[in-house]
Amino acid sequence: MLAQISINNIAVVKHADIEFFDGLNVITGETGAGKSVIIGAIRLILGEKANKNIIRTGEEKADVTAIFYPDENAWRELEERGIQRTEDDTLLIFREIAASGRSVCRINGVICQISMLKEVAELLVNIHGQQDTGLLSLESRQLEILDGRAGEEIKSKLLEYGKLYSDYKENEKMIEDLSASEEKRQYETELLQFQINEIEMLAVGENEVQELEERINELKNSEIIIKKLKESVRILSEGDFNARDLLRDASYQLQQLKDLSARFETLSEQLDEVTYRLEDVAAAVSSQLYESEANPAELESLADRLYAIKSMCNKYKCKPHELALFPEKARAKLEELVSGSEKLDKLKQEKVQLFDKLGLLAKEISDLRHKTAEVFEKELVAELVELNMPKLKFKIAFEETENLTRVGKDKIEFLISPNAGEDLKPMAKVASGGEMSRIMLGVKSFTTSFENTKTYIFDEIDTGISGVTAQKVAEKLKKISLKDQTLVITHSAHIAAKADSHFLIEKNMTDSDTQTKVILLDDKGKIAEIARINAGAVPSKTAIAQAEEMLFGEA
Repeated sequence: MLAQISINNIAVVKHADIEFFDGLNVITGETGAGKSVIIGAIRLILGEKANKNIIRTGEEKADVTAIFYPDENAWRELEERGIQRTEDDTLLIFREIAASGRSVCRINGVICQISMLKEVAELLVNIHGQQDTGLLSLESRQLEILDGRAGEEIKSKLLEYGKLYSDYKENEKMIEDLSASEEKRQYETELLQFQINEIEMLAVGENEVQELEERINELKNSEIIIKKLKESVRILSEGDFNARDLLRDASYQLQQLKDLSARFETLSEQLDEVTYRLEDVAAAVSSQLYESEANPAELESLADRLYAIKSMCNKYKCKPHELALFPEKARAKLEELVSGSEKLDKLKQEKVQLFDKLGLLAKEISDLRHKTAEVFEKELVAELVELNMPKLKFKIAFEETENLTRVGKDKIEFLISPNAGEDLKPMAKVASGGEMSRIMLGVKSFTTSFENTKTYIFDEIDTGISGVTAQKVAEKLKKISLKDQTLVITHSAHIAAKADSHFLIEKNMTDSDTQTKVILLDDKGKIAEIARINAGAVPSKTAIAQAEEMLFGEA
């Protein structure tokens, strides 16, 4: 429950401390006295957007402090969010708004984000004002209310469905991303395969470029090579005075001396060895001479081959020795691209499986909603009969969405017929402001049984109603307050008369200042305020007697 709120420098309120109690807490006051400031301050504590214009004129900042006593369920949720339980079980929320626009939020002294404040607020307070009755017309809100009535069974299924739906949407996104690059992947696959084939068909040897360059150089210089080789052959073995013959002659002369001394025999053998080696060299040079004949056809062929290899290197921006490694690298990339296609196929299969599971769960959720709707319709009609809408008909219309959504496949709409003989029509189109207020109150009358909130706040729920209807609304608010703390901002004497605690908002003005104060009324004050509501600023004795009757007549 909301135990206390302290307000500083917000609009016309310089300072106000309000202690709330169990049961029905009613706030009344003249129009413009500052009742909306109280609700505005509570909304700030609940995480609504702050506007620096709310700061009292002449002040640099404003702040609101609220003390709550959460129940066990709320504390469990709070602790899951990292908020430690205090020794006295109080939860203190503080919010400050500076003229600079900066906003500071604290929960039990720890600074927190607005998002956290909103999460915590939902566990503590359920607030409804004139603007909130419009929310009841939203289909999303109507579905939320119906699901709340369905209870834990549908809650667990919605949690399971929500996780599956997130997986499904993530799968869809991955498929979309992969599909968007499918054309590119196909092009790259074909290109890589072509490149592999092209390079492998060229079949470049490891040292082929070097060997080609050397051979081409030889063929280009074949005339010089032949000339030099011929001269070498002549000197070595073909001239009148060639090296081979001269060595043989020298060897013969030494052989004549080997009988004279052993050393001459050694020299003769060494010279024979040189002669044999020279003959081998001469034969090799002669062979080179034969192979070095000019061959224009070979030169052209080798030049074409070298050009083809170098062109391929330029094309793939690599060196000759790297060209042979290209196919291996390209195949690795090709495998990645192929696996991408396989992954896409796998994702598409998973999508089908997820969709089927979602469909089954959505069907189960829809069945539960239809079953709940039958009960909900009867419960709401019964509540609205008590709120002086005896001829009202209410129906929940179902429509299956074309695609699965985050909450299933159901689209619902609240239909009403406020008066006998009228067709059922969308509630948002036919309900008046007063009817919407009562419908919302009727909904809250039985949703309190399955909502965890322990404090309900109604801001001018009596809009557009009076007389018997106002009396019925007052009784309904009293009924809600028997179970959960209820705060009501009202202009209705009937509602004020049901208050367990009645607060008067009073505005005092001077030539230089305007201030609002909050007064907890005693019985005498309650009588005076109810009489004022009924009869104006100067109530008659009859009005005062009527107020006494409203307060104590049924006691």
